[in-house]
Amino acid sequence: MQEAAASTTRNAGFMNHLEAVAQATAMRVPGGKVHLIGRVNGSPVFGSLVSGTGIVEINGVTMVVRKTAPGVFEILGPFIP
Repeated sequence: MQEAAASTTRNAGFMNHLEAVAQATAMRVPGGKVHLIGRVNGSPVFGSLVSGTGIVEINGVTMVVRKTAPGVFEILGPFIP
């Protein structure tokens, strides 16, 4: 989460979503953490280093994405908390 605070000046909604993902990851995955895994159009993507799945804010909307190749993300859809 410190990465997020240092890497982004995103809106409170995105930060709340990121916090929810980080808490759920910590609860469900032993030693699980959320990492900065890349960028989409200059916006940081936070998620799993293993699966390449994460969230990013695009035009004020939190989107779920999946890394398909180095530096390439597929947008899966909006994040619905």
